[in-house]
Amino acid sequence: MKKKILKYLHFLDSNIATYPTIIALFLLCLSFVIVNVESDILNELIESKAPNLIIKDVETSRSILSTLIGGIISLTVFSFSMVMVLLSQASSSFSPRLLPGLISDHKNQVVLGMYLGTIAFNIIILINLTSKGEEQSIVGFGVLASIILGFVCLAFFVFFIHSISNAIQIEHILKNIHLNANNAICGLKEKFESSESQQVATETESWFAIKAKKSNYFQGVEKEELCRLADELNTDIQVHLVKGEFVHNGALIVHTSKELSENENEKLLSCLIFSGQKKEEFNFVLGIQEITEVGIKAMSPGINDPGTAIITLNYLSQLFQECLTLSEWEVERSKGNHLLAVKVFDFETMLYNTFASYRQYCKHDYVLMEKLLKTLKYLLRQDFLSKEFRQVVIEQISILKEDAIQSLMNESDRKKFLKTADVL
Repeated sequence: MKKKILKYLHFLDSNIATYPTIIALFLLCLSFVIVNVESDILNELIESKAPNLIIKDVETSRSILSTLIGGIISLTVFSFSMVMVLLSQASSSFSPRLLPGLISDHKNQVVLGMYLGTIAFNIIILINLTSKGEEQSIVGFGVLASIILGFVCLAFFVFFIHSISNAIQIEHILKNIHLNANNAICGLKEKFESSESQQVATETESWFAIKAKKSNYFQGVEKEELCRLADELNTDIQVHLVKGEFVHNGALIVHTSKELSENENEKLLSCLIFSGQKKEEFNFVLGIQEITEVGIKAMSPGINDPGTAIITLNYLSQLFQECLTLSEWEVERSKGNHLLAVKVFDFETMLYNTFASYRQYCKHDYVLMEKLLKTLKYLLRQDFLSKEFRQVVIEQISILKEDAIQSLMNESDRKKFLKTADVL
C-alpha cells in the first residue's frame, strides 16, 4: 500500500498538469473569496492610503481586465509554442530520452499555472463587474489584484525566457544529468558501507531459476516483503536484474537456493516491480545511458559535433570512476539470516556498451579515439580499482586498439595512438 501511494505521488510530481492545476485552482478560489468577502471598509482603507490604486470607473475596469485576459492568453500561447519548438530541437539534436526531464521541470509548470490562474482570476472578477449593475459593480481590491497579477505574469515571462534558454543548453542538460547520477551513486555508497555487500555468491549453477511471466521494464523490488518471504520459504534469493532493464517473457530473472513450488514462485515474483516505462525512477545507470546517447548523437553524420562528445566523455569518466567504489550487488539479510541480493549494475556490460557505441561513431576521429583511451587509462590509475574491474578496463583498451588499427587511415595517427595505448 505504501509503495502504491509513493508511486502515485511520484506520478503526480512528474505530471506536467499537477502544478498548473493546483495554482490555477488556488487563484480561482481566491477570486471567489475576494468577490464575496470584499467590503467597503477594505476599499476605503486602500483608497485612504493609496487613492490612485482604486479604480472607480466601471468601463475602465472592464477595459483593463479584458486587456489583461487577452494579453495573458497571447503570452501563454507564445511561451509554450516556443517550448514546443525548443523541445523538438532538443529531441533532434540531442536525444528524445531527455524530453521527460525538460517537460517535468517544475519552474515551467509554475509559470504555466500562474498564466492559467491569472486568466481564471480575471474572468471571475470581470463577470462580477458585469453582473451587479453600475452602482455596486466595482470590486476595487479585485481589480487591483488583477493588475498586480498581470505584472507578476510579465515578471514570470522574463524568468521563463531566461529559464528555458538555459535549460536547452547542452552543457546545462549534461551537468544536471551528471549531478543526479552522482547523487544516486553517493546514496548507494551509504547503503554499501557494510562489507557484506561484497560477499555475494556468484556461482548459482546449483541454485533454482525462476522465469519472468511477462515482458516489461524492471523497476525494483519490495525489499521488506522479499525478506519476509525468504524467511517464510527458508531460502536465499538473488535477483539478476538492473533497474530499467527490459525483461522478456520466459527470461531467467531470479535464483533461489531452494526449489520452490509454482505457487511460491508466484508469491516471489509478485514482490518484483515492473512498469511499462523504462525511466519510472532515475538511477545512475540510466544517467550514464542518457549522457552516452547525447555523445553518440553529437557524432552522428547529421550533427558532427565532436566538442559535445568530448564533454560527455568528461562526465562519463567521473561517473565510471565513482562506480569503481560500488559493489555490483545490494545485499540485505532477513531476520532469519537469509540472503537477499539485488543486482545494482553490471560494470562490464555498462562499460562495454558505452564504449562500443562511441567506437562505432568515433573510430575515424583521432581526437575522439584518444579521448576514449585517456578515459580508460584514467580508470586504470585509480588505487581502489579491483582486479575484476581492472581486467574489464584493459580489455576495452585492447578493443580500442583494434579499432584504431583498422579505422585510422593516417599512419602517423595510428603509430601515435598505439604508442599511447601501450603505456599503461
